[in-house]
Amino acid sequence: MISFFSWKSNKSGLGHSVRTKKLFLFIKRFYKCNYREFDNLKKLYLLLKKNKSDIIFLDTYKFSKKIGSLLKKKFNKTIIRNDFQFKKENNFYYFDDFKYYEKKNDKDTKLFFGQNYCIPKKISLRKNKSQKIILIIFNNKKQNFFYKKIKELIKDKKDYKKIFINVKNIKIKKKIKENYYSEVHGFLRNEKIKLISDHSNIIISPGGQTLMELIENNHYPNVISISKNQNYYSKILNKKNKINLIAKKNFKLRKNKLNNYISFSKDKNLLRKRSLIEIFKKNEST
Repeated sequence: MISFFSWKSNKSGLGHSVRTKKLFLFIKRFYKCNYREFDNLKKLYLLLKKNKSDIIFLDTYKFSKKIGSLLKKKFNKTIIRNDFQFKKENNFYYFDDFKYYEKKNDKDTKLFFGQNYCIPKKISLRKNKSQKIILIIFNNKKQNFFYKKIKELIKDKKDYKKIFINVKNIKIKKKIKENYYSEVHGFLRNEKIKLISDHSNIIISPGGQTLMELIENNHYPNVISISKNQNYYSKILNKKNKINLIAKKNFKLRKNKLNNYISFSKDKNLLRKRSLIEIFKKNEST
């Protein structure tokens, strides 16, 4: 049995639960497994204490020595999605979506990083030529900060239609409707965001899970990074010309293009799926 646990709260956004649930839905086709959500470490500890699985997959915003001790003592294998938010435990396996993680020690076989461990997707990018669109995806927490930044970024883009997503602040929502030719959404599912992204000439995004989704779908977003782990990924992706990182003195937007982040073939698709499943094999040494 494999148990998936993901952090889900207003403070951390939806990224942890969305990506873990996708992984769970894929893995359950091959293994018996279940999925649980938590919003604090006390709840996570109680869920783990009652759990009787062989393997634990944990995607959490925070961590503790108490939980680390329980995981080591009780379960055969623990796989953690870290995002560089807490100190790593050497006894655990680590899973990360990003292909560009630079391993310091190639001999460490307990690190599972990169697109080889993700479910491949078909790529399509059909920008709207008849109507120019700017897609603006707000950060879940720093709404005022995002609005101030975005005002500067789009002030000379009057001929573009603006589509704002994840706008929760009522005052900001009102200002947007008053000042821009726009659509405003509080929340949209990933599938809908992908469809809008495919037709957008310019994309502005935060640097978290939303950025991962855009990159995986071969888009080229303009990124506003707001945290330590977001900075880590964004700097590497910017250096490799997969995103346009908006620095304090850089307010120049770049257009969306096909970034060729992933190329596909039938053989590669099969290899990626097998690599993903390999992590969970019970006969693998711990």
